Amino acid sequence: MLNGALTGIFWGAVILFLWWLGRRAQARPVSAVADWPEQVYSSYTEEFDLEIRARDLPALLDADGTAGESPSGDFERDIDRRREAYLAARAHGISRLVEFRPPKPPASVCLLIDLSGSMAKRLPEVLGEVRAISEWLTKHESNVAVYGFTTRGWRGGPVRKNWLADGSPEYPGRLCALVHIVVSDFGSPGGDDDWDALLRTDILRENVDGEALRWAADRLVQERTPNKMLVVLSDGAPVDDATLAANGNSFLFKDMVEAMSEIEKREHITPIGIGLDYRVSEFYPQSGLVEEGGSLLQAIIPFLDGTATGGTRTEG
Repeated sequence: MLNGALTGIFWGAVILFLWWLGRRAQARPVSAVADWPEQVYSSYTEEFDLEIRARDLPALLDADGTAGESPSGDFERDIDRRREAYLAARAHGISRLVEFRPPKPPASVCLLIDLSGSMAKRLPEVLGEVRAISEWLTKHESNVAVYGFTTRGWRGGPVRKNWLADGSPEYPGRLCALVHIVVSDFGSPGGDDDWDALLRTDILRENVDGEALRWAADRLVQERTPNKMLVVLSDGAPVDDATLAANGNSFLFKDMVEAMSEIEKREHITPIGIGLDYRVSEFYPQSGLVEEGGSLLQAIIPFLDGTATGGTRTEG
């Protein structure tokens, strides 16, 4: 009797495991090719890449037919709750920032946000704190921009469709379309409609960090302030399923490392990584870690006011 029960449990576990593998196979393609060490980073096409104001994202999603495709569940039910969490975090951030010193001399600060699907849960609080920081910096005469980066659609979107139609040539390079998002720009603060647009979970797709870093650095380097900081908020390594499946698992990672090397050589730009439940110290020479429930303010401000001595870490 006992043996029969154990046998039933065993086969039940096997079936459950096979079901789980099937679900994973549907959700994330397995890399079909090995890494090619000599491969030079490239994109299959840049035809569908965009640079866009955040307030224009809803119209883009409608035009692409992807509005409401949310990685976190019921899009309509979520939006009011997300806005409430964002407003509360912004108010809390404003009240806390009176405790901190602003950068001296004033700096040019670019805050770059990873808008991948895995950010859905914690993004409202992150946005609230980021807006509070950007307003605090502006009040104290620093020049601030807030940018975001994501992709158009899942698993390659229109780029992968073109690649398939062309016969799927080997090692095609980046197989997704990038979306570089301007929430607020240097000298041009964003409005409520820009910040509200980022509360939509249907904008959250995949993340190609290397190209986003270069794009943000190109804008930041044009500022005249000698002290320039590029602060990147991320919860994971670069991932685009279509790209990795066709080019090998390290393709995007290697380009991110190369982008960081390029930026470090650019005059007066200090790259800073803030990991959200994810250590980014292997990518960024200056980095902080915010664990769930921790304070983004306490992780970022020491780098802005010059009091950071290595990595920072905040916990809930």
